[in-house]
Amino acid sequence: MSPVEVLATQPVKWFNFVAARLYGDDAANHPRKQLRQLLTSLRGALNVTEALMSRNEWDRIDIGKVSSLCLMRNRKALRLRCAQAMRQAILQKRVNATQLFPHEIAQKLLDDIEAAYLCEVLGEPVAALLCAEEKSLFELQWEKIREDVRAKMLAKLAEEQAAAAEGGGGGAGGGSAEDDSVAAKVKNMAPPLTNIVPVVDMSGSMHGTPVAVAVAFGILLAELAECEHFRGKVLTFASEPQWFTIDSGAAAMTLEQKIKAVKSIQDRCGETTNVRLAFDRVLEVAVANSLTQEQLPELVIFSDMQFTDATGGASWETEYEATRRRFKEAGYDEVPLVTFWNLRAVEAGENGANGGSLGTMPVAASLPGVRLLSGYSPHLMKALLNGEFVEEEVEEEEAAAEAAAEVAAAVVVVAEDEQKDAVADASDEGAAAVS
Repeated sequence: MSPVEVLATQPVKWFNFVAARLYGDDAANHPRKQLRQLLTSLRGALNVTEALMSRNEWDRIDIGKVSSLCLMRNRKALRLRCAQAMRQAILQKRVNATQLFPHEIAQKLLDDIEAAYLCEVLGEPVAALLCAEEKSLFELQWEKIREDVRAKMLAKLAEEQAAAAEGGGGGAGGGSAEDDSVAAKVKNMAPPLTNIVPVVDMSGSMHGTPVAVAVAFGILLAELAECEHFRGKVLTFASEPQWFTIDSGAAAMTLEQKIKAVKSIQDRCGETTNVRLAFDRVLEVAVANSLTQEQLPELVIFSDMQFTDATGGASWETEYEATRRRFKEAGYDEVPLVTFWNLRAVEAGENGANGGSLGTMPVAASLPGVRLLSGYSPHLMKALLNGEFVEEEVEEEEAAAEAAAEVAAAVVVVAEDEQKDAVADASDEGAAAVS
């Protein structure tokens, strides 16, 4: 087991190790107690929110400096004990959201929507799980997440434009045809979010975390995308795919209304998962608007990959092969780039337990124009938008290797110090015995 794995899986062992190194291993010195007191004093000096809460010092909590995860977990207590500060922070838009997953916000709103629906079905008074202030908090955090992603994408675009301009302006002649072509290319570079359409599986098998991730990322992509014929659109599919348009006008929908509208489609879409009809809907829009091959949108399919095996016919071709054939019959060289994102993989147990199969995909990774993802993470979303899957994976592996090497080196140094101390102690004892 590597040092990093030991640190992650055996924190008590590391705590005892650090305590012994700092204060000695003599039980009479109470090394663990001294380390706990040290950590407590450090947390107090840093004004950690949880420490202030435990000491009942609510008036010292600055909502604008509370971390996003802490704010999410303790929002009800903070709302009750720091009501004025919470309202003021929301009005001034001084809340953090950088460490939140989009689906964590969507899951809270989905739980509230389903609880209200259950009360209506049972004929009981609606008992809302979230108050209006909590919904306002989630709305603001969602807005911050969206704008943070947009800012990073625009910064990426600016870097690419600067690199292209610098690469094209290096010649001594200046004003050459090559320089003109590079300048034109930079001018016409499209933002990375221009041509992406989210396709959200809303079949009966989509429940729990996968449906929250699918709905959250589907809405987020639709809000960010700026393609002309698919702007603000989410394609939900099951037995019958349906388009859902996010209204961004004067009467813009709240996040709760968007989630409720997309979730309500699940009741009308049916139980099966017909991915072929979803591709047909995109093809219909492309043909109706005479889109070129370059104008076809990239499709991101958020699903548990439990697609309908076949939809009839005597041919042995797969649904994806049939889709490629229909696009070619419509005059296109190829199906647009498709990302199959398996959201059920993270919940699947051994041999497909817990529903869904780990790593299940409808196509082979070697198929051209296809990208396969498993699990859910904002980092995957960022890589999807940037198109940097390979580079990011390599960087993460290198960073993990460097961290493990640093920890291993530290352990070696500590071990060497302990060995030297032991040798020195033995030498001192030997010298004392000789004398």
